Amino acid sequence: MMVAIGAAIIYLPGLIQLQELRYRRNELRTEIGRLKQENASLVQQKKLLEEDVGYVEKVARRKMGVVRKGEIPYRFVSEEAPSSH
Repeated sequence: MMVAIGAAIIYLPGLIQLQELRYRRNELRTEIGRLKQENASLVQQKKLLEEDVGYVEKVARRKMGVVRKGEIPYRFVSEEAPSSH
C-alpha cells in the first residue's frame, strides 16, 4: 500500500504534466494547420496582385473606394430606427 502511494506521489505530477503537454501539442498542431491555410491564401492573393490587373482594380475599388473617371459613386446607408422623442 505504501509503495503504491509513494509511486503515485512520485509519478502523478509527471503524468499530469505529460497530459498538459499533449493537449498543448494538439492545440499547436491545430494552429499550425490554420496558419498554413492562411499563408496559402495570402500567397495566392499576392500572386493575383502581382499578375492580375482586374483583381488589383477590384481590391482598390472595394478597400479604398477608388472610382474610374466619369463614374458616380453611391453610398447606401441603412435607415435608422425612428427615434422615440
